Amino acid sequence: MNHIDDIISKYTTKLGTQQLWKGTLIIFGLSLGAIPILALIGVIFDVDTSTSGPADIDSLGRIIAVSVIVPIVETLIFQQLPIVLINRFITKSLTIQILGSALFFGVAHSYHPLYIVYATIMGIIFAFGFCSYYHNKKLKYAFISVTIAHMLRNFMAAISIYYE
Repeated sequence: MNHIDDIISKYTTKLGTQQLWKGTLIIFGLSLGAIPILALIGVIFDVDTSTSGPADIDSLGRIIAVSVIVPIVETLIFQQLPIVLINRFITKSLTIQILGSALFFGVAHSYHPLYIVYATIMGIIFAFGFCSYYHNKKLKYAFISVTIAHMLRNFMAAISIYYE
């Protein structure tokens, strides 16, 4: 894992030294890159990916909740809490911190087995972004950048579900 940690450390250091708005856009951009992965997995396993996530967005209030409240709570529970705890009490390994956070995030999104895989990939992206700022001594930036990227991603998903 040492070699993998070295590679991850190199890129988290680069991202973690970016201005907040740039880092947030990079994390958001990476999250958009995961969308074709969901579609590809759906094609390979012959699953309708349009119904593999939360489909109960039927009002403006729910769009706001999914786009604002949920990302704040999830960043706290699925990125900040596990990464800080793993770093402090278990290991300094970035690989373990990112994978631990991502698996926790993925399993919590158990709408469908395919969606667990997709959410785990999203969890890797969000945990990588969080670690990038956190390990560069910018906890506020870590929380804000991941939360905003998550908000933008959830808003896009909520709007697409709402207008289906």
